[in-house]
Amino acid sequence: MVSGPKLIGRTYIAYMAIGIRCSSATFLCRDLDRFIASASATAMASSAPPESSSTVQNARKPLGFMKNAVKYKHNFIQFFAMTGILLLSVRSLGQKYRIHDLQEDTAALKQEQQSLKDRMSNIKRGLLHEASLEPSGRFASRLRLLFGDDN
Repeated sequence: MVSGPKLIGRTYIAYMAIGIRCSSATFLCRDLDRFIASASATAMASSAPPESSSTVQNARKPLGFMKNAVKYKHNFIQFFAMTGILLLSVRSLGQKYRIHDLQEDTAALKQEQQSLKDRMSNIKRGLLHEASLEPSGRFASRLRLLFGDDN
């Protein structure tokens, strides 16, 4: 549906394109005014939209992304906010399980450290026992110096 001002602009531009000016040709200016008035009256009088194929095609033509974003600005803002909240939730959930895995790793490392300490003390005890069986005692004293044992 073509409104009055668009029709006026198009008509004036069409007259300008062929070189006719309203100020120089008064009879054309009167005809132009009548034409604009009748076109505006018929356009304004019909309240129901016409069922032409061009109107149906324009109605089906999809809007671009940016035009849709401007048209439904509130919905897009809500969509991006909810997406941000979802991403933050997924991130915090990942961090939660990461902390849980790190705590399990720490517990496993502490157990391994304790088992290594026990093995080292068993090896020291065994070596010191073997060294104490030697009659001279030089080997036992040397091991005590190495292990930092004062007994």
